[in-house]
Amino acid sequence: MFEILGVKRANYYKWLKHNKSERDLENEELADFIRKYDEKFNHTLGYRMMTDRINRDENKNYNDKRVYKVMKILGIKSIIRPKEEAVQSEKATIQPRII
Repeated sequence: MFEILGVKRANYYKWLKHNKSERDLENEELADFIRKYDEKFNHTLGYRMMTDRINRDENKNYNDKRVYKVMKILGIKSIIRPKEEAVQSEKATIQPRII
């Protein structure tokens, strides 16, 4: 398996036993917040609104790009709502051009 993947055996076992960095732990915490807010708002939040909600409600200071990256890893996307069509009133009539 190691030959097929092109990974040395020692590197694999070293990776298995490594300690997670602070950044990895923060990203896991952020991923939990993202999952919670995604369920709470029925998958309608994009990464910008998700960042605003998390920063405001949880008193954090995450960047948009970081939230976008974690959402992309988790496979979470917002549902795009269809735009409402403009309805013209019956009063609107086309007037002839008078030059």
